[in-house]
Amino acid sequence: MIYIKLGVIPNIITIHMILSGILGAILFSFPYLWLKILGAVMIHLWFILDCSDGEVARYTKKYSKYGKELDYMAHLINHPLFGMSLFFSLFQMGKYDFYPLLLIVIASNFLDYLNRNLNTLNLVVDIKKQIKNKGFMPVAENWTMKKIILFFTNIFTIYPNLILFGVIIYFIDYFVGTNILFSYLILNVALTAIFSIRSLFKFTKKFYNS
Repeated sequence: MIYIKLGVIPNIITIHMILSGILGAILFSFPYLWLKILGAVMIHLWFILDCSDGEVARYTKKYSKYGKELDYMAHLINHPLFGMSLFFSLFQMGKYDFYPLLLIVIASNFLDYLNRNLNTLNLVVDIKKQIKNKGFMPVAENWTMKKIILFFTNIFTIYPNLILFGVIIYFIDYFVGTNILFSYLILNVALTAIFSIRSLFKFTKKFYNS
């Protein structure tokens, strides 16, 4: 609402999102609790801005051919920085070995990008097939138990949510002395790997059946 009242275009909001994410990742990487709290706030502001640019574009009807590319670039910039901020924060605890922890964080980033691109590829193939056969018509899907489980599992594994939950969980580990965030990262890598293999299998099956 503030951006709409000020007449700010969506692409500027996306730039604000990128800057908020960069600043949040940097602040959360420092070994000082008050900077980490401020960094966590900036990271959550990043997510709010990530949701806002598209909403403002739809409300004001101000679309740009560069908007989607800029938004995609924002994730390419911010996501690795968020992962590294979690890495530095966990390593600062002195409980985890450097290289295994680094490998887990890198794997988390890589598998997230892989899974996202495979899902997009599957979606594009499905839309093109529907257009070719009978024209594109949105189809309402029945929510089976399997789809419900996959939906909620995906909420906790996709990368923005991993970071949003992760920076909060970090403070629980910090004050209580638990290892929840490290376990969460390992679970994220395992589940995202399974989802990526599943998406790759679906695409391969479509390719051979086409």
